[in-house]
Amino acid sequence: MDTSKISSAFNIFHDGIISSIEKQQNDIIFSVHIPYLAEIINSRYKYFHLKLINCLEFFFRIWREENKEFNINEICKLELEISSAENNEQYVVIKCLVNNPDLVGGDLCIELQDLYIYDEKGIQISIEKLENISKKYWDEF
Repeated sequence: MDTSKISSAFNIFHDGIISSIEKQQNDIIFSVHIPYLAEIINSRYKYFHLKLINCLEFFFRIWREENKEFNINEICKLELEISSAENNEQYVVIKCLVNNPDLVGGDLCIELQDLYIYDEKGIQISIEKLENISKKYWDEF
């Protein structure tokens, strides 16, 4: 999948909190807590689940520091809030805020082959459908 499409999907998750993160072979699966979008699908939903296919790199680079965090459990503890996303030559770079006064935020850098998005029930959603869900929310806002 084109990385610009992937960064577009992450931009739709603006204000979402990355909660659980797990590695399954070469893939990484995590949940994004973003009730205002999930509830459009089902009023009881609060999350989307994302599967990063063939994820070659996954690390968090803290702003104003040289440190990179590669440990998935440590990254998950940060409760990253998605702010925006962009591409560079190698990565999809997701700018995140952190609920920690010592860190402020950083960049979640991901090199992946594809992105699958699922609703809370596990039904796959295309990026186009996600865009429509987002448009519906903002049109009614």
